[in-house]
Amino acid sequence: MPIPEPPESLPGESTSDAQLSDYEKLRAAKIEKHNALLRSLGLISAQEELESNALAWHKSLPTNAKRKRQEDATGNPQKSSKLAAKTALPPSRQSLRQRGKEPDGSEVPPSLKAESIQEMRQSRVLECRQVRLERARQYNDKVTNGTGKMNRADDPTGKLYDHTYYRIQSMTDKALEGRIKAIERAAGKQCIIKMAIFKSCLQDVGMWKLAELAGGALERLKESSEIEEEKTTKKKGKN
Repeated sequence: MPIPEPPESLPGESTSDAQLSDYEKLRAAKIEKHNALLRSLGLISAQEELESNALAWHKSLPTNAKRKRQEDATGNPQKSSKLAAKTALPPSRQSLRQRGKEPDGSEVPPSLKAESIQEMRQSRVLECRQVRLERARQYNDKVTNGTGKMNRADDPTGKLYDHTYYRIQSMTDKALEGRIKAIERAAGKQCIIKMAIFKSCLQDVGMWKLAELAGGALERLKESSEIEEEKTTKKKGKN
């Protein structure tokens, strides 16, 4: 099996000095496939796919992508600015906007920064929702027009997404955290889909801190799933 090579770097993106082993390259390539599937199902956004792929290939994100991720995770521009301090450009090379100031040099009101974070989150939710709606439309057209049988593979997330969306709204934060841990413990390919649905539903209802926890668990599941696949393959080989 040919060993995949890292994709070309994006503008502002850099590769880690550490060389990837053949195993790490294969794992990163498989994670990319997981991400492509989740993106096609409308369970992760383009930004989330970019971040996950960069993590898999041990690449650092462009500064603007890092800032988006930090603000999205904390929901607090002040906290995110501290997290980004180490990668910030020297003041002389930063625009007034980058330094949190209006073009006339006055400070940007915190309310505007909060609005920016909210807009970014809303954009992510709408992007994923649009993909899911389009998939549902194609699935319904196929069934209605008689062009194919009702195949679960054509719409693998529809009913489960709806069920999860309504269920999480009746659960406490503690129960939601427990559910995230339970899905991660179960592991396996299907749990990647389940966790991605859980994360996306939490984003849909505005529970961003819990969505961040689910997102972290999702990344760990992508990595551990490859280990489970290898164990299964070895067992089949022995038999």
